[in-house]
Amino acid sequence: MLKQQSIALLLIFLVLIGYTSAIDITIKVDELGLAFNPQNFTANKGDNIKWVMSHGKHIIQQSDSATSCKNSTQANAFYSGIVEKGGEYNYMVTQDSGTIYYCCAYSSHSLLGEFGIISIGVGPSTNTDNGISANSSGSHNEGNSIKGVAKIGIGVNVVVATAVAIGFLLI
Repeated sequence: MLKQQSIALLLIFLVLIGYTSAIDITIKVDELGLAFNPQNFTANKGDNIKWVMSHGKHIIQQSDSATSCKNSTQANAFYSGIVEKGGEYNYMVTQDSGTIYYCCAYSSHSLLGEFGIISIGVGPSTNTDNGISANSSGSHNEGNSIKGVAKIGIGVNVVVATAVAIGFLLI
C-alpha cells in the first residue's frame, strides 16, 4: 500500500511540474502617443501581451506585414477597437511560432512610427528594445516592462495522470 501511495504522489508531482509557464509583457505607448515601448520583442505561446495607453486614443490591430497597417486577413487576428488614455488592450499569444505584425490603426499613427513586430517561439520572451528579458520565475532587471506570471494549463495528460494516481490510491 505504501509503495502504491508513493507512486501516486510521484505521478501527481510529475503532473504539477508539467504545467506551462508564461509571462505578461507590457507595451506602453510613449508620452507623445506615437510609439510603442518596446516596439519589437519576442514572445511565446501562452504569453499575455498588454498594451497600456498613456496618451490619446489608439487602435491596436494585427496586420499582415511590417509595411502595412491594414487589418490582417488571418481569421484569428486581433483588433482592439478604440482604446482611450489610461485604457489597456490584452492579447494572449496562441501560435507556436512565426511573426506577428501590429500597428496603431487610429488616424495616421502607424505612419508616424506606431507599429511593431512580435517574434513568436524563437527563444525566451524578451524586450528586444533594451535587452531585458524575463523568465517564468519572474526574475528580471529593474525597469523591465515584463513580469513573470505563472499560467496553468490543464491538458489531457493532467487528467490521465490524476486518474492513474487516484486508481493507485484506491487499490
